[in-house]
Amino acid sequence: MSFDRLPSSSLKMCFAYCSIFPKGCKIVKKELIELWMAEEFLQPNGHDIESVGEMFSNILVHNSLLQVVERGAYGNALTYVMHDLVHDLASAVLCSTDDTNQFRYLFQGDELIPIPEGPTIYLMRTLIFRGEKLDTTMFSGYKSLYALTLDCDRVKVLPSSVRTLKYLKNLNVSRTRIESLPRWIDELHYLQTLNASTESLRELPSTLKYLTRLRHLYLCHDVELPAEMGGLTNLQALKFRVGEHKGYRIEELGSLNNLKQLSIYNLEKVRDREEAEEANISKKKNLTELRFEWDTNIDGEREHDEAVLEGLEPHPGLKMLKIAGFKGKNFPSWAKEMSGFDKLIEIALSDCQVCEQIPELGRLPNLKTLSLWRLSKVKSINFSFERGMEGVIFPTLETLLLTGMPDLEVIQDFGDKVKVFPRLVSLKIFCCNKLECLPSLLFQKAHGLKVVDIRHCSKLSGLPDNLHTLDSLESMTIKGCQSLRSIVKPESGGTFKFLHSLEIRDCQQLKEMVEPHAPLLKKVSMVELKTLQNLPKFLDSLEHSHSLAQLTIVGVPQFTSNINVWDFQKLRKLEIDVTMESSSETSDAIKKTVDIMLQNCCSTLGELKLTGLEIWDEVPESIRRLTALYSLELENFGVDRLPEWFEALLHLNKLCLSNFPELTHLPPMKRFTQLQEFHICNCPKIKIEYEGHKISHRCAIYVNSHLL
Repeated sequence: MSFDRLPSSSLKMCFAYCSIFPKGCKIVKKELIELWMAEEFLQPNGHDIESVGEMFSNILVHNSLLQVVERGAYGNALTYVMHDLVHDLASAVLCSTDDTNQFRYLFQGDELIPIPEGPTIYLMRTLIFRGEKLDTTMFSGYKSLYALTLDCDRVKVLPSSVRTLKYLKNLNVSRTRIESLPRWIDELHYLQTLNASTESLRELPSTLKYLTRLRHLYLCHDVELPAEMGGLTNLQALKFRVGEHKGYRIEELGSLNNLKQLSIYNLEKVRDREEAEEANISKKKNLTELRFEWDTNIDGEREHDEAVLEGLEPHPGLKMLKIAGFKGKNFPSWAKEMSGFDKLIEIALSDCQVCEQIPELGRLPNLKTLSLWRLSKVKSINFSFERGMEGVIFPTLETLLLTGMPDLEVIQDFGDKVKVFPRLVSLKIFCCNKLECLPSLLFQKAHGLKVVDIRHCSKLSGLPDNLHTLDSLESMTIKGCQSLRSIVKPESGGTFKFLHSLEIRDCQQLKEMVEPHAPLLKKVSMVELKTLQNLPKFLDSLEHSHSLAQLTIVGVPQFTSNINVWDFQKLRKLEIDVTMESSSETSDAIKKTVDIMLQNCCSTLGELKLTGLEIWDEVPESIRRLTALYSLELENFGVDRLPEWFEALLHLNKLCLSNFPELTHLPPMKRFTQLQEFHICNCPKIKIEYEGHKISHRCAIYVNSHLL
């Protein structure tokens, strides 16, 4: 058995401990490790205690004794669950280890084990209380409790009986409505973990500074720390707001050398490099995640920002760096090239409104995510940095985001000798209104690219020609690119065998676009493409998309096709607007295309919105065959009455009729027993006071958006 292969008795105890959670309960990884710490199941053995817990949890996952439910951005586990059979095993192990364990570790909730009374309460080590009612005096007898979790919305004050828990190491009140922590919190001398990340918390006591064993402090973002936090030298993570008075200055960070994650806010209150150096950031060798932030709401230039950032140079072991609100024109020497920061995985620069150049980051061997937000003065980006450069630039980058860069005009071409973004998975470019083109070889080496998302780049005139070679592409979104003329020339071909989402909106000059042969395509949205010339061929290409579930065509001319049979057996939602076609000559061809499309999804289509032409004097009869239809919106028809077969749409729960200028009568709809909403808008000849009796009294009726 996997359990028998566990290498140590402490690991086996960690596994058994997981059984205190109910079957099927989601277990938060961080909280689990911190509970193990409180119970002294983890021994450092040359490593910090959290790393041992991380290793133990990985071993349990590897042996299928825990299953990962949720993962973070880089694949790290966030939550676990135990299979029911494994839970039975863990529970049996827990009881067999010591008969008193059933009293030591308790998860008390609805329909679960009641809290014991009598002598056994002195054995209790862990209590996770989840319920509606809490006896605030109950904890006075639990003298040996190590870990206490309160999950109760009605708790607004930390019970005074908690004050007697002298050996408490883990206190979690994140799922309560506690508004402040008491001054006596410092009497819990052994506290290692204090999770008070409840949104109701507004105030912390000044005595918090005496909890010198504290390793983990969880608070919501807007909670202010008390003065003199520099004495909590065991802290692993901290969000620190710089103040102007003693006890709140950046010097408080100087002695906190065990930090792994650190965020420093209000850096505009640091006067110079010398004051910044008092934080001793470069000496914090365990630091892996670091955020520097200046207040962006303060106007005017700040000449000392460059000097302050120079004094905040981190240790090269850093994995994540975020800089926000920096108003220096140039990044300091340590940040310009990031030489030596080979472990960096993620970099984010935001609201650096004076900077004209971004640092040279392409040589970082492990960088996976680069985000540039609102760098309003950057006009040009040169990812290859030097002419004639050879080799690989951004060798491991997976995610690239550029957003809110209004002056960005050009992303320099790379040249043939340099390989850029070989592992890129996601490319997102938003709100770069002066950007006219992308590097011609951008997609040539990015064979693993899965997501292309470009929005509101009003001067972008084209995309690189080799977009059609992206065989791994899963999602492509182009919105608000008013100057864009082409998205992959149709003759370029391309199978797009993994593409499942295609959304093109509000590109007023787009004349031609890809005609994908995409068998896995599930969502297509084409909206406000007034000059597109190849919609018929695009529609023809959808015959290969047997998985299509959602199709939207609105504001696009030439809604016709030569296909007689679409295999739309999975189509659930369809929206068609053909009002751009004012010619009666094309009307019949459009009607035929609509009819054929509806005929091939009659057993699956649940939502239909159809905006027709006022010259149409009948509603497409193919609608009557839509047996799964529950939402129907019809707009812009010239009919004076709805057809008799309309009564057969018995499964509708929503019906909308808009812009029917000639409609005088509604069909009987008493049989529409599932109808919940009926909307009628701009139907001037309908007198609802005379027609309303035809509708079930249980249905909400809206006339021109007003509820009757």
